[in-house]
Amino acid sequence: MAPCPHFGGAVFTEIAMPVEFVGFLHYNESSESLAPHGAVVQPEFIKAFARAQEEGGFDKALIAYHSSAGDGFLVAQYAAAFTERLGLLVAHRPGFVAPTVAARKFATLDHLSGGARLGQYHLGRQRCRTTARRRLPRPRRAV
Repeated sequence: MAPCPHFGGAVFTEIAMPVEFVGFLHYNESSESLAPHGAVVQPEFIKAFARAQEEGGFDKALIAYHSSAGDGFLVAQYAAAFTERLGLLVAHRPGFVAPTVAARKFATLDHLSGGARLGQYHLGRQRCRTTARRRLPRPRRAV
């Protein structure tokens, strides 16, 4: 192995890193280029889309959170009933569901789906109200 010129001549060994393919499990047949039509939650589409990702070799599928979509926990349970190994990542927005209720939902879903297939995905980008309203002092620059 040759030393790396970018890191002060350090010698790195090759390490095999596992790669996971994560898909997206949508509630209905729509996208940026296909306008929504029909019901907001389409069970046959969820089943077919989950199976297609599993057959396509995806490791996991993210079930996103949106205020106008169905409940991600129920969609995950439905998808788990029709797949065997596809991991399910359920988006959870802290603050919309109490932590104890969310924990109970994740534990129940994990148990019903056979375990080891469920992952959590937390999204939280809310700014504190006080810092959003008041101006913070500018940092001084070194001259």
